[in-house]
Amino acid sequence: MAPDSMAAGRPSAALLTPPAEVARLNFDALWKNAPVGSYSFVITPSADGSGMTVSHAFIIRVKIAFVTMFRYEHRVEETWRAGRLHELTAETIDADGTINVRAQRTGGAIAIEGPNGRATAPSTLLTTTCAWHPAFIAQSRVLDVSDGGIVALAVNALGRANLVIEGAEIETEHYAFTSPYLAGELWYRPGSTLVRAEIEKKGHRIVLVAHP
Repeated sequence: MAPDSMAAGRPSAALLTPPAEVARLNFDALWKNAPVGSYSFVITPSADGSGMTVSHAFIIRVKIAFVTMFRYEHRVEETWRAGRLHELTAETIDADGTINVRAQRTGGAIAIEGPNGRATAPSTLLTTTCAWHPAFIAQSRVLDVSDGGIVALAVNALGRANLVIEGAEIETEHYAFTSPYLAGELWYRPGSTLVRAEIEKKGHRIVLVAHP
């Protein structure tokens, strides 16, 4: 995706706008400066440009002396229509086992099935997976696709910052975020997509660095 491909109109807090063409966002995942996995998205706009599908995979394995000390696998398939979540399936695997979440937009709400049973959420919610998109930082609540719950999200703008991404220095917009189970920092190309992240979960801080 070109750096300015989403800059023509910065999205509102509640709408997730699709890219003009298929976009692939790939990140190396680092733990204590060592590669431990990958974080990737494939965003495919619909034929009429009004919606998109988002395929997301976050795969982490931390090994010490050939022993896996930490494992986290998170795969999500989402369908968006007119800026709203229409459907999703998610699978999360970690040391506690496997969790599956399904959601479907029904009328003016999102029907959710997860480990805590069935629930409903407002149809305007974005998901935790939406961190790739700058609309994410305008949210105060998001749907946590790892367990189907609705969580509070607090975001603080930290200003502009220059980063070296793929060998080139670029200007970015820098934010810090916190939620009940997750915290970290996000860097976006101005008006465009995520280029770097640092995420802390269960005492582990993972750095995500963009690559082609």
